[in-house]
Amino acid sequence: MPRIKILLAIITLLSSSAVLAEYCATGKIEANECSGFIIESCSFITVDAVRDDEGQLFHPKKCYQSVTEHNSSKGRCWINTKSKGGGLISWGINVAVQPNFLHKNSSGEYEEIDADYITFKCSKK
Repeated sequence: MPRIKILLAIITLLSSSAVLAEYCATGKIEANECSGFIIESCSFITVDAVRDDEGQLFHPKKCYQSVTEHNSSKGRCWINTKSKGGGLISWGINVAVQPNFLHKNSSGEYEEIDADYITFKCSKK
C-alpha cells in the first residue's frame, strides 16, 4: 500500500510540472514605444531594466509562465503591457499596473519606456 501512495505522488508531481509551460527569452527583450497623437511613430527599444514601486532596478525577467502571443515557427513571444480602447478606464489601469521599463541611453542614464508591448525571441519549455 505505501508503494502505491509513493507512486501516485510521483505521478502527480511529474504530471503537474509538465502542465506548467514557460516561455523563456533567448534574445534581447524589446519594447514597442509609440509617440504622437493622430499620426503615431513607433520604434523598438531594448529593455535594459525594470523599476519596482520602491525605485529599485532589476534585470527584466527571462522566463514567463504565460505570454499574450507565441509564434512557434518564428520562435517569438509578445506580451501586451498596456490596456487599450477603454478611454479613461484604460488610462487608469495603465497608470496603476503598467511595469516601468527602462532603457540605458548612450550617456549611461536610464530613460523610461512607455511600452505598448514587449517582444523577444523565445522558446517554450
